[in-house]
Amino acid sequence: MCWSVQAPHIYGPSVTGQTIAATSGSTLFDRLFRSWGSKSPAANLNLAGIQQNYGVVPTEFGSDCDVYTGATCAGDQAYLADLATFLRNEAASSYNHNPGRLWFWWSWNANSGDTGGVVTGARPNAWYSIKWYKVRYLAENLGLCPWYKSGC
Repeated sequence: MCWSVQAPHIYGPSVTGQTIAATSGSTLFDRLFRSWGSKSPAANLNLAGIQQNYGVVPTEFGSDCDVYTGATCAGDQAYLADLATFLRNEAASSYNHNPGRLWFWWSWNANSGDTGGVVTGARPNAWYSIKWYKVRYLAENLGLCPWYKSGC
């Protein structure tokens, strides 16, 4: 028996340089579903009639944008909102798939050039100061249960 895990990297316009239209909404949903969402639908039967599910774990996505106050990063705001909608399987029924329960935000490191990391790199508290807006986004949109919350 063969098993595979797909590990796509999914980035918004601040990283890719693409337009908002190319990285959000139905364009994003279409691209994700064609790339890997269709490989893990609720009832994906192979030719023998056996249900086949493929592991899909978005291994890199993120932004250095403050999605709550970042007026200058509307493209990343749209991308992150729509990506969360897709991962939770709340997009239109034509994109039906198993919800994405596993994912990796890129990255924790403050020296991540494209997404800026979850911690800051400023001295004297390098890598100790947390960008709380990123933790908030992940908790509110993707089910992260931060260490400081009990019982989630």
